[in-house]
Amino acid sequence: MWAEICLIVGGGVCGGPRAMTWHVTYDPAQPEDRVGAVAALAASGDSILIDPGTYYEHIPLEGKSLTFIGIDGAGVTILDGSRALPDREGSIIYTLTGAPADLTICGLTLQNGTGTPYPEITYYEATAGGGILWWERNVGFSASLVVTDCVLRDNTTGAPWEGDPYQGGGIFAGSLESVDVLRSEFSGNLSDGGGSDIQIAATRATVAECSFQVADGNSYGASCIGQSVGQLLRIERCVFLAEQGDGQHKSIRASPINVEIVDNRFLDINGPLATCVWVVCDFCAEPLPQDVLISGNVFWNAAGPDSTAEPTVLIGADGAVPVLRNNTFDRCGIEISTTMFGGPLVFEGNLVARGQVRSDVPRGGDYSCNDFWRSRVTDYAGNLTHANNITDNPFFCDEAGGGFTLSEGSPCAPSGSCDLIGAEPVACDLDIHACCVGQECVLATEEECSDLGGHWMIDPPLTSCEPDPCLTPARKTTWGAMKALFRGDAK
Repeated sequence: MWAEICLIVGGGVCGGPRAMTWHVTYDPAQPEDRVGAVAALAASGDSILIDPGTYYEHIPLEGKSLTFIGIDGAGVTILDGSRALPDREGSIIYTLTGAPADLTICGLTLQNGTGTPYPEITYYEATAGGGILWWERNVGFSASLVVTDCVLRDNTTGAPWEGDPYQGGGIFAGSLESVDVLRSEFSGNLSDGGGSDIQIAATRATVAECSFQVADGNSYGASCIGQSVGQLLRIERCVFLAEQGDGQHKSIRASPINVEIVDNRFLDINGPLATCVWVVCDFCAEPLPQDVLISGNVFWNAAGPDSTAEPTVLIGADGAVPVLRNNTFDRCGIEISTTMFGGPLVFEGNLVARGQVRSDVPRGGDYSCNDFWRSRVTDYAGNLTHANNITDNPFFCDEAGGGFTLSEGSPCAPSGSCDLIGAEPVACDLDIHACCVGQECVLATEEECSDLGGHWMIDPPLTSCEPDPCLTPARKTTWGAMKALFRGDAK
């Protein structure tokens, strides 16, 4: 059924400190509980290698630190929770007692888990962790969870709006020291109470290089990632893609003291869902500040209105100290609100196209080197400093296709006054010339100029509006007019 390989650690073979590596082989005639049976025999610190195949599993781990590895990767190594097993809960890998332990999962697909009652919440019944339920009792914060190169799909802890506190459709990680979710894919996971893909309570959490097919979560919770408490949540180089949304749900709801959202792509196809991000410190006691860094991200709502779209990125913590730098917001925007315990605001090098920026920051701050193209900016407190901001067409290379690199000649390219504006660099060369719309000069491509009903200045080719060629329209010179100049009868 399996092979046991003893590793030499410390003194002698299988003597003293040791770790074991177990190898699980696939048997299509008996695919149930093969990995779980090995995990029951393994000791803390052991590793379990798993051959390709679909295994039907619900694996309880109490007080053990184990590593599970799909030998040939998640594409062919699947732990499936759709079959019930005697005396087992609905999660695929889980702990019931909350005993401190470290868990590492690499190269596996976890699918069709249905969650486990979470006994730490005693004042109402809760179901958590459709795929993985890993937690400590709320005293330790010493264990870790690492999920790498995995797929979590179609796990659930409850249908939406049933009114019960379901949490963590894909992963529930509670009261841990650290959570790392790396290079993994999430789709079809569901949880009503929050964190349809991942719900976290940990001192430190990192989610990096992951992809999320965004599903509806609870309006209070999150469709993808929710973190309720902790010192740090960092989300970087991830892609959040939603094909439909109703504007009621949020892809991320982040409450730790330090939040870093860096170099991600939030892409909505048919309505705001992926671009809905809420940073709010629920459990931060005043005047404890919440440091918020949002940098290098692209937020795109393809179905948003052509101008002044409502903000979907929300920072609402009383003690927030927000820094937003070099983001691109297209057909969406951002709203920032703090009290005297928060701020000042740094809003620098951002590109907001067809959206809104609304801020109410009593301690002030500054808007500098931003492009607010066809966007509305509202400063309710009226105390932000503005410097080197523009309202010009950024000339995206492929806005319709969700490509927000810039054309050569873009006003958002690095210049003497400002560095790069927006999240993406210069990467193409559109044919841009001055376009006269009445007596107003704008830079445009030929197609954009035609849409505006303007005259595209290609003869001679004018690539600048300074001096404005539309205020004094050029008159074509003829040979007769030239001769008239010399005869002295030109008007």
